[in-house]
Amino acid sequence: MNSGEAQIRRQITELLALLKKERKLTQDAVVELTGKVGRKISSSILSRAKNKTNSKQVLSTNRLLVVLEALEKVKTYVEDVQGVSSVKKLNDFFDTKWWLYFFVDDTSNKSDSYGIGRTCLYIKKSGEVFLKNLNISGRTDYIGTVSLPAPEYLLFSLQTKNTGEKSLNMRIIIGRGDIYPINMGMYSNITSVGKVVSGSVMLQRFTGDSKEFKPFFFKNNSADYEQLEPNIRKYFSCKWQNYLKATNGISTLEDLRGFHNRNSKKSHVKFFHSFDFRYEVFIGAPMTSVSPEVYAELRSHILEIITILKSLGVKHIYYAGENLENQSSFKAPDVVYKNNFEALRESKNVLFIYPKNLVSTSSVLLEVGWALSLEKRSIMFIQERKNLPSMLHNKLPLNFSIYTFSGYDKIKQLLSNNIRSWFK
Repeated sequence: MNSGEAQIRRQITELLALLKKERKLTQDAVVELTGKVGRKISSSILSRAKNKTNSKQVLSTNRLLVVLEALEKVKTYVEDVQGVSSVKKLNDFFDTKWWLYFFVDDTSNKSDSYGIGRTCLYIKKSGEVFLKNLNISGRTDYIGTVSLPAPEYLLFSLQTKNTGEKSLNMRIIIGRGDIYPINMGMYSNITSVGKVVSGSVMLQRFTGDSKEFKPFFFKNNSADYEQLEPNIRKYFSCKWQNYLKATNGISTLEDLRGFHNRNSKKSHVKFFHSFDFRYEVFIGAPMTSVSPEVYAELRSHILEIITILKSLGVKHIYYAGENLENQSSFKAPDVVYKNNFEALRESKNVLFIYPKNLVSTSSVLLEVGWALSLEKRSIMFIQERKNLPSMLHNKLPLNFSIYTFSGYDKIKQLLSNNIRSWFK
């Protein structure tokens, strides 16, 4: 390799590094752009190279010249189109404060009452984003990140700071030039139960005293509302252009089954046969992991519970020990495993009874895992919660409840009083 060719290679490497660092172009994008530019100028250079004596060396050098010229054109193209680099433009938003305006439907008053919410958005030097919401308790404050996926808009991805139960995404149009003091965009807010609220937002640069940087609700026709800039009031004056609220969605498998079952009853047509349940309640209790005496006592109480449930209208119940008077009647473990899993999967609700004098190898814990994975509505009675694995001490899904009891009469009483609200 001669010195001229080595110099060209160094220039290409430097340009590639500059493009990838400053313009955030991937190498594939650079190759694609250089190919488009290079093809236009390569034919004349290569035709001249064929007339040279050492055609192989000249051809190699001139190919490098083509790439170099193409890269320079790419650099010029990026600068012309983007004006400033994506990295620099995003950095200009760091360490800035903004008012964030949005339409608020005032459901506490009459239906035509509304207002404009103004929250505080702070983009930190690190690029982290903090949003102080209207709720003064801080439960609905958001944190997250901001990115610049395209030169003309910002993309915010946020979650509630303390609970993470809500996600907020915003797309703010900022244009290709300098930062404007007012920018507009849209947001979408999704809760953990599937509720969706979407609408318009307006971002206004804040440069005043930090003491004044506080959230506020401007109720329609109030004195505070009239102090807002006319353009902001006018922009948010029409609800249907700025606000859309969807009802709570179906967020669990049980909700979906319930929806289809309700509609099936109304129309007298079964929508999805796979959503029909064979059993209304699956009862899980220890069998092989307790002594024969404990099993006999436990089985006797469970049979009484089954009688109570049936008297309350629960007709289809699965309990593996219903017809097994003693442990000598038990089936092989693989058969029990298959039967119990299929029965639990085909049950709408699950009831677990877990006494304290129990070894840790009880198959009830396996059935608890099945119920959690299948999102079954489950009630568990246990004499001492400390006997449960540590995972069941933490926060459980809303459809899984654990109650302690001192005697079986307590279970029977709780079921009699709450069965209709527990197992809908």
